[in-house]
Amino acid sequence: MEGMHQLIIDSLPPPAERIRVHVSGDFFSSDYFEAWVLTAMDRPDVVFYAYTKSVEYWSAFRAAIPTNFRLTASLGGRYDELALQMGVPTVSVVLSTQEAKKAGLPIDKDDSHAVAPDGERKSFAVLIHGVQRAGSPQMVAVQKQLQKGNKKKK
Repeated sequence: MEGMHQLIIDSLPPPAERIRVHVSGDFFSSDYFEAWVLTAMDRPDVVFYAYTKSVEYWSAFRAAIPTNFRLTASLGGRYDELALQMGVPTVSVVLSTQEAKKAGLPIDKDDSHAVAPDGERKSFAVLIHGVQRAGSPQMVAVQKQLQKGNKKKK
């Protein structure tokens, strides 16, 4: 754990004010999660934020997590119930703005919901994105978003 912590500290860009932990992927072990908690403690000048399905680690370290380490539980994993019991902010991946509206969730288009300070952070949605299985409803939704975006640019 100490080695991971030191590697993370050594890898941080000096002028960073906000760092998203993982663009894809997740916390793969308790030691790795703890290394990030320690990193946030060592760099109180930086806001660290992450989306995670590894809610079991969050739960185990909850009392030690500094306010500059902002986590959002990504629903759709095996620990959804634990996240809901903890009452932490969650993110739902939706296929459309209508789906988010029906669920009463604002859509975060720029991670502003994810980085909001404690007390201001609430659950939200993000539109489906990235590579999806060919022919799946998720792929169709991504294609619709891309077409919609291209029409706006014209």
